[in-house]
Amino acid sequence: MRKGLMIGTLVCLGVCALFLILTIFGINFFTGVKLNVLITFATLTVVGYFSLSSYNMLAKNKILSYVSFGLIVVSALLVVISTWADVGDNGLFFQITVTIALISVFFIFIVSTNLRLGHKLMAVQIVCQLVLGIFVLLSILLTFGISFWNNTLFFVMLVLSIVAFITISVLSNKANVEGVGEGYVKITKTEYEELLAKAKQLEELQNQTK
Repeated sequence: MRKGLMIGTLVCLGVCALFLILTIFGINFFTGVKLNVLITFATLTVVGYFSLSSYNMLAKNKILSYVSFGLIVVSALLVVISTWADVGDNGLFFQITVTIALISVFFIFIVSTNLRLGHKLMAVQIVCQLVLGIFVLLSILLTFGISFWNNTLFFVMLVLSIVAFITISVLSNKANVEGVGEGYVKITKTEYEELLAKAKQLEELQNQTK
């Protein structure tokens, strides 16, 4: 399943890149049906990325994995429906769609990184999560037409959010490569195969003594 998600995500990302490249050569994908197709493939790319994060949670927390996967699927369906139904960017359905999508992405990102990092670098985690949370809140309020800040503040929060996202992603991926979760032991493939061989020999000896 993981391999399928990776291939599907890369294919959708490739299609998006192709559309953007064709735009440079005069084929405009930012209007009409072409824009809807571009948004759909971009949505599928995001779904694939966060579905992989949800799949990686299975080994540590199945409930959170299923919840996060459900949230991202619902969000994707709402985005696709709102895109093709042409509900506009001022209606209640659009506002609900954006709210659910932002909260879902924020939830999945926080949960997946927390499961990977655990209690490591808690100060960095808290600061980055706080920055991302504030940006998500400002974006939701802006969707509903509530704006009590200037464009400069929003732009600053956007930049800080990107930095926070990259920082947490790099740290969590590094922790995932270098370490293992609590209650697990890290061994090489050779050691694992040797253990399997010894277990098989022990089982054969037990069968012979019966």
